[in-house]
Amino acid sequence: MQKFFENYYNYISKQFSSSTAQKIINGFTKKRFTTFRINTLKSEIEKVFQRLKEEKIDFKKSTFFNNAFYFLNLNENKALKLSLLNDGLIYLQSFSSMIPAYLIDPNENETILDITAAPGSKTSLICALSNNKANIYANEKDKIRFERLKYNLNLLGCKVNLLNEKAENLDEKFFNTFDKVLVDAPCSGEGRFLQNDKSSFSNWSEKEVEKYSNLQKKILNSALKTLKDGGLCIYSTCTLNKIENEKVLEDTLNHYQLKACKNFEIFNNIPDIYVEYISLKNIRLPIYRILPSQFF
Repeated sequence: MQKFFENYYNYISKQFSSSTAQKIINGFTKKRFTTFRINTLKSEIEKVFQRLKEEKIDFKKSTFFNNAFYFLNLNENKALKLSLLNDGLIYLQSFSSMIPAYLIDPNENETILDITAAPGSKTSLICALSNNKANIYANEKDKIRFERLKYNLNLLGCKVNLLNEKAENLDEKFFNTFDKVLVDAPCSGEGRFLQNDKSSFSNWSEKEVEKYSNLQKKILNSALKTLKDGGLCIYSTCTLNKIENEKVLEDTLNHYQLKACKNFEIFNNIPDIYVEYISLKNIRLPIYRILPSQFF
């Protein structure tokens, strides 16, 4: 394990300063809290609080977002057995996974696409934030992952149009259709590395990074074509390297007309955030990179 992280440090330090690279490595050593949100489509927050207290489950509210919490006395395996979870009243979700849905900022009657949606974490939060009043499409090409997406969205009471299509071809059916598109792209998953869990990094390689980067460009290109003029696209990954992030944007967005996006206030409260900018067609686009920690 130590050898892997030595090699990974050498890889990532070519893209970031040595101090940032070391912060990333240090983040992989930290035990992460099991985090969750309350599904406001099925219950009021106070009622779930009462259930948690009755079951003597200790938790705290996040200082980062509304309706985001973490357990003090439950790991993920124990949390998965909670009746509240199986009833669809709470949903286990990392804080970093919640951010793209908040950035989408869904409004009533907007038409929104989550182009690679399984298992439904971000889709279901978009539904909750819009109180099921946005017209939401959720796509997943893999049959097994599609069934998991369908199950989760049904359990959580989400009103969604489900699609089982290749994301990179979706523009053929939905050209110039959506007000907003979320591209939470398949990736090499570096943000999930844990130094004491070999399964979290055993499949990673630079070759895999390049493979995902090529797929991400195809998906982002398709997503942008499904957007209406002036629409908003949020691109996110759970990985850290620039090949799957900045380079994907630089190689793809040069073919499109861009507008400067607003500053996202949600990032003001988040620690360990690393912000850079890329310049494309005289537009400065922000890249927000959340470094691994016990909460993210």
